[in-house]
Amino acid sequence: MGIEKNLKNIRKNKGISQRELAALIGVTPQMISKIETNSNMPAFKTLVKIAEALKCSIDELVREV
Repeated sequence: MGIEKNLKNIRKNKGISQRELAALIGVTPQMISKIETNSNMPAFKTLVKIAEALKCSIDELVREV
């Protein structure tokens, strides 16, 4: 499991929609969808914003389990 699954799981566990997360970090909901479907890898700055918004570590987002 990589960022696509980890992001989706963490986001859903926190009760945050793709649209809400996108608004929190200043990207489009489509960008979040593309990350979650492994169509796009976020830039490091975006990854940091995602981790901050979800109150998790970058490691939790990208770690292969």
